[in-house]
Amino acid sequence: CKQEEKEIKFPEKPSFSSKPVQTETIIPNTPEPTEEPKASPEDIAVLFMDAAKNMDYDAIRALCVTDAEITAEYGTEYELAFKAIFAKSAKELQYEIVNTNINGDQAEVTISCTYADCTPYIREVVKEAIVQAVTKTMRGEITKKEQYLEIAIDVMFAKSDLLGKNLIKTEIVLPLVKDQNEKWLIKEVTKEVKAVITMNFSETVGLLLEYWK
Repeated sequence: CKQEEKEIKFPEKPSFSSKPVQTETIIPNTPEPTEEPKASPEDIAVLFMDAAKNMDYDAIRALCVTDAEITAEYGTEYELAFKAIFAKSAKELQYEIVNTNINGDQAEVTISCTYADCTPYIREVVKEAIVQAVTKTMRGEITKKEQYLEIAIDVMFAKSDLLGKNLIKTEIVLPLVKDQNEKWLIKEVTKEVKAVITMNFSETVGLLLEYWK
């Protein structure tokens, strides 16, 4: 029986061109840098009020021409206690921008706001703190002035359930000015603005501090 011979096929050898393959380099178009729009007086006002609601006083100071005296004048320990005690009441702050007046490099933003008034709370704190301070002084338990502030902070925490029970609606005017970089900044934290963002604490706490001077 004669076997059929099968043809064995080998794969074809690839052919290589002696010429180099030219490739096209595609350079992406680089967009021209665009200048970000500068914040308007209304934008700064919103940032300021939101920072007040969150008790972010560093953010507030960064929005001002100079460092705003809000609570820092009483010391770091006081500011930390203030934030811990008033955080919930600060969230009560509601606001609406009702008018903006721009005159060259000056501007005024009028804001309608509702905020928690802590005046009744402070009155109770002052009365209780003074009683404790006098009592401990007569007993000879006060050896340094800093202890008076410690008494005040302790009473503030103890009476914190009195907070947020009285809401006030008012309007404030936020003055702004452009700096040398054409950037809007808050020119001044006025007495009225400070009263709102500290819930009137900055007004009434003076009673306590004056007593201890």
